[in-house]
Amino acid sequence: MESTVARAIIDISGRGYFKLNVEQDKVLKVKDKEEYSLTYLEHFMESFAHASGATLSITIQNVSDDVHTNVEAVFKALGLALDQATQVDPRREGIVPSTKGIID
Repeated sequence: MESTVARAIIDISGRGYFKLNVEQDKVLKVKDKEEYSLTYLEHFMESFAHASGATLSITIQNVSDDVHTNVEAVFKALGLALDQATQVDPRREGIVPSTKGIID
């Protein structure tokens, strides 16, 4: 993954929303030799967020010219965020983890 850094924050809230934050404005125009653009990644993540009812924010820093490097970093960050978001916190056993008192 070289020096590319990705951070994913997810809230499984029942409200689908996606935001991509990048260190460089040109990142969505970066294409590799096979003409794979990061716009495909953006479309996938937006569809994933809406279909799963999750609020998802992804930040990419130290953007690479290699699209694969950026995509790999994003999926690894998303996997870690999903793991953390779905774990049961033993400190809150028996308590619904929502300020509304329910999870829709």
